[in-house]
Amino acid sequence: MGRDLRKKFGDTEDTLVVSHPLLVGIFRDRSNLIYQHGELVAPRESIVLGASVIIVPTEEVAQTFCSAGYNKDQVFVSGLCIEPELVAQSRDVFEARLARVAGLGPLMGLFFSSGAEPKEHVRIIISSIASSILADGRAMILARKGGKLEKAVLSDLPQMGINVTTRRSTNISTDAQSRCVLRTFESHKEESVLTAGWFSQIDFLVAPSHERTNWSSGLGLPMFVLTPVIGPYAPLNLGLMQKTGCAVAIKSDSDARGLGATVADLRKTGRLAAMARNGWGKHNISGFARIAEFLSVRSGQ
Repeated sequence: MGRDLRKKFGDTEDTLVVSHPLLVGIFRDRSNLIYQHGELVAPRESIVLGASVIIVPTEEVAQTFCSAGYNKDQVFVSGLCIEPELVAQSRDVFEARLARVAGLGPLMGLFFSSGAEPKEHVRIIISSIASSILADGRAMILARKGGKLEKAVLSDLPQMGINVTTRRSTNISTDAQSRCVLRTFESHKEESVLTAGWFSQIDFLVAPSHERTNWSSGLGLPMFVLTPVIGPYAPLNLGLMQKTGCAVAIKSDSDARGLGATVADLRKTGRLAAMARNGWGKHNISGFARIAEFLSVRSGQ
């Protein structure tokens, strides 16, 4: 599998950064190989020896790789890798979120699926959105253009009596007045731009426990995790967030149908605010900037 890759990225003096364990195996004999492991958890499948340096987000993950055979001086702890556009507004957004949660106005949930959009997740997302709206909440949905989630939102929610706003607008405050807003994207870049533009309005997240767990663990965004958890990372991510108290699992269709009432109850008891606080200030969240600086120093630039 690695023949063409090894031919293209031969054993030169150039630094090569990879972020998938399979690539570490392919390039294990190459000098200046850096493996960036951005996840907060490290399942067995992710631990591959052979890199010159490994970049990890936390000391806990660093210890896992050291226990597997990496030397401590081979490991660089970067902090959480969160989109710089979100990091730049993170403190103001966190404080505004706490104020809204403490108030009486409607709260807005941000609803995502994974790229694969498994049908179980799509079904639970639709039920969760409907429950939130019917409990006088608001919903912002980001979906891949032409994907299963977009189709389900446009077909199922109107049948439940929920009006879905789909127009594109450059005025976030205008769109925020809508109860249910759908925005579609065709690329990761477009998805990131949409997320950054809306992030100041978001009070909780409904999504699988993949890379967006960094938002919950680092930006103080309470998370409701879709199940079933799929793959080796998802259950470990969910377990970590439950342990730190920043996430709750949506374990069934019944949980999804009751999400609106659950959010209201957590808000009333103060637990929703606690979930936000549990995910704020525990980690450095400037991982991308620190990695860029590390690579610049390493390459002598």
